[in-house]
Order: sequence, then structure tokens, then C-alpha cells
Amino acid sequence: MSTSDWIAICALTVAALSAAISLYVLRETRRANRLVLLDRRVAIYEAFKCLATEALCQSEMLSSEELHAFEPHAKAAALHLPTQLAAEVAAFYEDCGTVVWARGLREPADDEYVLKSKRAAERIHQNALGIQDRLLALVRHATAA
Repeated sequence: MSTSDWIAICALTVAALSAAISLYVLRETRRANRLVLLDRRVAIYEAFKCLATEALCQSEMLSSEELHAFEPHAKAAALHLPTQLAAEVAAFYEDCGTVVWARGLREPADDEYVLKSKRAAERIHQNALGIQDRLLALVRHATAA
């Protein structure tokens, strides 16, 4: 074998090794991305659980502090959750905002605003546990894989 043959064999070996390392790095990068996504979804789930618990317990007396604590998670939901679930979380957050807003109205409050608040409170009670269960299922599915 000539020197050029040995150089070609060495180049082929380096190329094959490089391809193997690239595949390994790709696999590890995907794994790391899944872990980061899971971490963000867990944070959204935990914050939603706190807000939902407070909204169910306090009903129309929900405080603005709990609502504002969830605000960054509500924005992150659009980025890190499936579209349908993110829309449900956003609607829940808006309903909580309506309840908090209506609580701050001065007497005599317009009946339309009071009715709007009561409807939002009803939707909160209807949807809170279902959304929470879907978020938990999403987290469990990611940890099972």
C-alpha cells in the first residue's frame, strides 16, 4: 500500500468517527431539550395548581397577588404547551383576571359586570381540575418516556 492509500484510510476512519460522535451529540442534545421542556412544563403545572387551588377555594374572593404570580407561566404556556392546552390555560387565566377585576368594582356595580364575573367564576370551577389533570398527564407522559 502506498502512502496515499494510508492517508485515505485514515481520513475515512476520522470521517466515520466524526459521524458517530455527531450522532451521539445529536441524541444527547435532543435529550437535554426534552429535559428543559419538561422542567418548564412542570413549573407551569405547579403554578397552575396553586392558582387553581386558590381560585376554587376563594372563588370570587381571589386575590390579585395569586393572579400576578401566575402571569409569567401563562405567557410561557403558549410556548411550551400543546396549542389546545395552552389556549385552555390562557382562557382560565383570563377568567381569573375577570374575577379579580370585578371584585375591585365599586358599588353600585353594573349588573352586566357582575354577571360576567359570575360566569367567569363558573367556568373556573368547571375547568380548573380538568386542565390540571391534562397538565399532569403531559408531565407524566414526558417522564415515562
